[in-house]
Amino acid sequence: MSKPQSAAVDDSDLEDLLDHKDDGTEEAPLDLDHLTKGQLDVPRRTYSSPGVGSLMSAHCRYLCYMYPKCCGCLSVGAVALLMFFLIGLILDPKDTYGVITNDYSNIQSEYDLSLGKIDHWCLKGDDMSCRCEDPLEPQSRMEFKTWVKAHNENKKSVDAYIDSDMVDVAFIGESIVEEMDGRWMGRTQGEDLKGIEKSFKRQFKREKSGFEGVALGIAGDTSPNVLWRLLHGEMPADFNPRVWWVMLGMNDLGRMQCSEEVVVLGILRVVEEIRTRKPDAKIVINSMLPMADLRGGAFPTMVEYKDAIEARNKKIQAFKKQNSNTANPALFARGPDGEAVASEKTKPVEYKRPESTTKALRYRHKKNRPRTNANKKKSKEKSSDGRRDRRHRLLERRRDLKEGNDTKGEKEEEEGETKGEGTKKKMTKEQLAALNAFLKKIKKDPINPKLNLNQESIRRRDPKKLFMARNRLPLFKSIFAINMQLRKFADKHEDITFFDATSIFTERSERGGYVLQSDRISIRGHPTLQGFEVLEEGIATKLKKMFEKDDIELEKEAEVAEEEEKEEEEEEEKKQKIEKKNVEEEEEDKPDEKEEASGIAKETEKEEEEESDKENESEKEKEPEKEEESEESE
Repeated sequence: MSKPQSAAVDDSDLEDLLDHKDDGTEEAPLDLDHLTKGQLDVPRRTYSSPGVGSLMSAHCRYLCYMYPKCCGCLSVGAVALLMFFLIGLILDPKDTYGVITNDYSNIQSEYDLSLGKIDHWCLKGDDMSCRCEDPLEPQSRMEFKTWVKAHNENKKSVDAYIDSDMVDVAFIGESIVEEMDGRWMGRTQGEDLKGIEKSFKRQFKREKSGFEGVALGIAGDTSPNVLWRLLHGEMPADFNPRVWWVMLGMNDLGRMQCSEEVVVLGILRVVEEIRTRKPDAKIVINSMLPMADLRGGAFPTMVEYKDAIEARNKKIQAFKKQNSNTANPALFARGPDGEAVASEKTKPVEYKRPESTTKALRYRHKKNRPRTNANKKKSKEKSSDGRRDRRHRLLERRRDLKEGNDTKGEKEEEEGETKGEGTKKKMTKEQLAALNAFLKKIKKDPINPKLNLNQESIRRRDPKKLFMARNRLPLFKSIFAINMQLRKFADKHEDITFFDATSIFTERSERGGYVLQSDRISIRGHPTLQGFEVLEEGIATKLKKMFEKDDIELEKEAEVAEEEEKEEEEEEEKKQKIEKKNVEEEEEDKPDEKEEASGIAKETEKEEEEESDKENESEKEKEPEKEEESEESE
């Protein structure tokens, strides 16, 4: 085969260069010094580091390129999660809290209270998610033995002051009041509640402060339960304290989850019952204490009293040490210099009752007491103050010795009572498990939580947790609305006073909200020992102001009472004289009857003498016959 011919190459350019001719003109040499000596004005390209978004998108593209199936699954999951979130926002309703539509400040009697205006029964805005009872009808808990025992203990405390004018204040309520007496569900709890009991006696025992008070409470009670107790032995006719201090609503709201209006109706029903049966007494409505969490089941357990005791104080003390250098007024109680202070024993608020006040109260009780034969006998038996005081001392002695000197029958009946000083019965496995679970729950409680008043509505589930967990209810918003309604009611009634304890357990923050003081109260509304001390000091201070004002009025009433007593004595003397005169006139007007009566008496005497003579003669006649019979027998 022949080789292929090579293609012709065009070399015309090279030939032009080679054939260059010199025409006498020289070209100037190239000047390139400006490229090396001068500065080049050449644009530069700047490179910036990629952002997080671009990196994520690049990785996603790379993932989808390399692993398309995995990328598809992730895309579907992201879309599903987004749809779930949007559906949750749409379907999860918002509940409104802290709104009371009706005004109950103009209530004048129990007959003005009605359930017809209530919009919803439950705290969450419906009628089915709560355990509310009828707030206007008394309800007992006789099915619980511990409740019956606590009720009987309260009646014994009341019996110690029957027909006495020495009791100043009677506290009526639920667990907070029962803890003041050193008991929980009718049982003493050893050293756990001993400090709270001593704090109460420091302020409300006459030999220590001048006040005499009695605590009538049962843990877990609602307003209908307290109403039943008052009607069945805890408010008898002969029990007349100067002031009834009402502490209610915590269990109605925090345990039964009743709506704000139901809670208000229940408290007012109890107040109106006291006003009806004790018209001369003063009534103080204590504000509901701040809470940030619900309390639990419908009936309290035997370990719930540990909510605000030493179980979590170590955590609070550690928090105090960490924040001791920061003068934050929203953390702890403040001293006069503005620094955080530790808990100290409060001094008793001293009050001395005038004799005129005692006379006026004694006369008032005597005037209002129904005068029956039974009451007259009781008044004779209990006429001296010494007997009443001796009975009171015996009752106190019985309570103090109850822990160490229980009888065998009481030991068999009561579980959990103390066998001796410092020793307790062993707890069962179930009780230990419940106690440990409750203590773990307490340790997780936040310290000094913020209480928001601006948020009126809240979703039932937390969007931040993808609607998997329920939101904590804004209880303080509801409590604030209830307290405002009770204050408004008290302002329109002269015999009722409202005592606001919110400032004792909270501090105002810089933004206008409130901060709960964990060293004084738990998030479930159980005061600590320090909280009880400060609360009772505030109550005693309030009572002192009320009594000093009332003593002036009672002094005038005592003068009137003395004058009326003198008039009554004079009237009785006149009646006795008139009765004597009538008897004498009747005797003078009936002399014939007297003569007839004397004649009849003489005739009867003669007849008796004749009968006796006849009997003697018959006996004399029978004597010789008896002698003859005896001789014959011999």
